[in-house]
Amino acid sequence: MGKTYIDTVKYLVKGNIEIDGIVEKPDIVGAIFGQTEGLLGDELDLRELLKSGRIGRIEVDTKVTSGKTKGKIAMPSSLDKAETAMIAAALETVDRVGPCEAHITIKDIEDTRANKRNFLMDRAKQLLQDLDEDTKESKEFKTQLRADVRTAALKKYGRDKLAAGPDIDISEEIIIVEGRADVINLLSYGIRNVIAMQGAIVPDTIAALSKKKTTVLFVDGDRGGDMAVTALADVGNVNFVCRAPDGKEVEELTQKEILASLKHRMNLDEYFEKSSARPTVRGRGSLREHALRSRDTRDRRPRSDSRSRSPRDSRGPRDRAPRDRDSRTRTPRDRDSRTPRDRDSRTRTPRDSAPRDRDSRSRSPRDSRGPPRDRRGPPRRDDRRDDRYERRPAREPVPEELSKVYGGIKDTMKAVLLDGKGKAKKKVAVAEMINAMKETKCDSVVFDGIVTQRLVNLADSQGVTTLVGLKEGKLENRKRVKVFTMA
Repeated sequence: MGKTYIDTVKYLVKGNIEIDGIVEKPDIVGAIFGQTEGLLGDELDLRELLKSGRIGRIEVDTKVTSGKTKGKIAMPSSLDKAETAMIAAALETVDRVGPCEAHITIKDIEDTRANKRNFLMDRAKQLLQDLDEDTKESKEFKTQLRADVRTAALKKYGRDKLAAGPDIDISEEIIIVEGRADVINLLSYGIRNVIAMQGAIVPDTIAALSKKKTTVLFVDGDRGGDMAVTALADVGNVNFVCRAPDGKEVEELTQKEILASLKHRMNLDEYFEKSSARPTVRGRGSLREHALRSRDTRDRRPRSDSRSRSPRDSRGPRDRAPRDRDSRTRTPRDRDSRTPRDRDSRTRTPRDSAPRDRDSRSRSPRDSRGPPRDRRGPPRRDDRRDDRYERRPAREPVPEELSKVYGGIKDTMKAVLLDGKGKAKKKVAVAEMINAMKETKCDSVVFDGIVTQRLVNLADSQGVTTLVGLKEGKLENRKRVKVFTMA
């Protein structure tokens, strides 16, 4: 029994049939098989193709009108294009069905796979649209789930009930942030040793923790972040400082930005050198220089409060007018008890005393304190111990060729590495300068930044002989490196 169903339909041959007479459908199918037998050889014989399943059942749909039979023929095929076209052409050779004349015309060979592709595309669009709607719901669910997990990991720590991560006690290093939202953001990316200050005033809990553990202060990239660094440095211990990108807050950073900020952390001295923030405490290790500068500024201010003066300072110069007025109110005994110098003052002529009085009246409050500090005697005991007051040698002028190089990178935060002949070998950002110095052999480095002791040490170890920067920090040892500054 031949197959009546084709497994894989590639093409569908469609045609029209017109017969001059009334016939049945089996007569038409029989005529087709009979008149095409042996026409295309054994390989394309319709009976053999039907048995092998490469040709499907021939469907005939007829209608009798005015003594004539008209209808449509459909033949499915799994052959290739050429073979299907030959079979279709062979159908048109059928000219009789029984005793009646017949005429078959092939209208079209339809590629059923194209129809399937169109259906596939339309259905894929519909499925993708449904998937997008489901994905939106999944994202909302994921966001809600993450928020619940973060809230569960968040805890209140210490007497001040500060927002903190679960690992704040067991970790040797802690990360201090400004607010509760910053803690939640870091927890969402798996950073669990974090705690918040939660206010402009540093809590006692934070101050105590900073003295027990290695402290990393992670602040926002604004002035408030600088103020937070200064506040914690005043009462606690800060080992490292991380700063968010300018204008951004820690609570809105992505995981990539958080990890980059933590990777490029700096110690407290480097932070104060690079930022506009200044410490407010006095006499604490790395902040001592600022404390001495603040004390020196206070010492040079005009003193307007008479109560803070010593008895000797309150009298003013010996030849001032108030002393002359006091002499007129003294009793005879007081006049006799005056010193010879005071008695000699009575014999002075107006001409002798006038210039001195005019000089005393023309003095400004700053002049009344006497000569500048470095001319009125030896420095105070604290000043003698501080090497900041030692006189430095005259600064050597910057070589002209290096000055020109600096002029080309001024206010750009760039660095230029030069060889021994003054030729530029590499130009990088200041943030990448240290790595560039380690990788590139150079003789001089010109950069738009501050020359620190760490940079001098690196230059000496890498064979760099000259450093040119905007200004220099506190250098304890210049070693064999020449340091020039433009400020």
